[in-house]
Amino acid sequence: TFHHLASLMSTGIAPSSRDGEGVASAYTAASKDANNGDSIHVAAGGGDNHDGVAVANGEHLPHHQRHHHHHHTGLCHHHHSCINNTVRGFLRSFAMGYGLRVVLALLSGIFARGLYKKPKRLLETAFMSPDVVRFGLFLGSYTAGMKGINCLMRYIRKTEDGLNSIVAGFLAGTSLVFFRSNELALYLLVRALESAFNAAHKRGLVPSYAHGDSVLFAIATSIMFYAYAWEQDTLRPSYRKFINKVSGGRDYDREAMGAVLTEKLQARDAARRRRLGLPAPAPQTK
Repeated sequence: TFHHLASLMSTGIAPSSRDGEGVASAYTAASKDANNGDSIHVAAGGGDNHDGVAVANGEHLPHHQRHHHHHHTGLCHHHHSCINNTVRGFLRSFAMGYGLRVVLALLSGIFARGLYKKPKRLLETAFMSPDVVRFGLFLGSYTAGMKGINCLMRYIRKTEDGLNSIVAGFLAGTSLVFFRSNELALYLLVRALESAFNAAHKRGLVPSYAHGDSVLFAIATSIMFYAYAWEQDTLRPSYRKFINKVSGGRDYDREAMGAVLTEKLQARDAARRRRLGLPAPAPQTK
């Protein structure tokens, strides 16, 4: 999992690496916020009380909280109206995403790019960069979409079930158009697959193995190292350089390695034909 916001700030990750670093933690926090407003259940109860409002579990709300209670209508349980809840979610998440990117841009400009000598340019880069604004719009629209569409689905269908969350999640996910990031999409894909597996395991649909994580890691590693050796153009350059650095290797010439492999396969085929008494294949003409 990704580190929390505080640890990200302390590491000073550069905001120019727009495909991943520092994004997932803010996204996770926004995901929690997108559901917080819809998870508070307060039901009206009977009884007369002049100092509070009776609720289903017998407890009482203080007098200054009575106005919250009046918004608990239908299937929505947030403390404000649906529109208010949606707008507040957008503003809160936009401020969080925008603020995170500003801090990272300032740290990167000061320590990595030496812009402390040019304060005007530093401030323009940190506060006015399109990436900074787009990231705030992404988190804000994601949270607002999740909240607003959930409320809309409850109103239209007159029920609360998993279908509401599926539709709301799908439509809210389109907010990634504001901040295109392959790494964030892949991060969420892995989390979604993990959740799907856990849900299926809880229902007894799939078994769990003691060393399944090791097997999964081995399979993933085999795919990555095949790509590293034979399909290097499918790897991100930064990841390829990382493998070269930790392994002491270098970028391979795929054509040269392909020629070596072809030569070995031809030699193996010739040996097999001699062993079986078969004639040599006719030379191929170009």
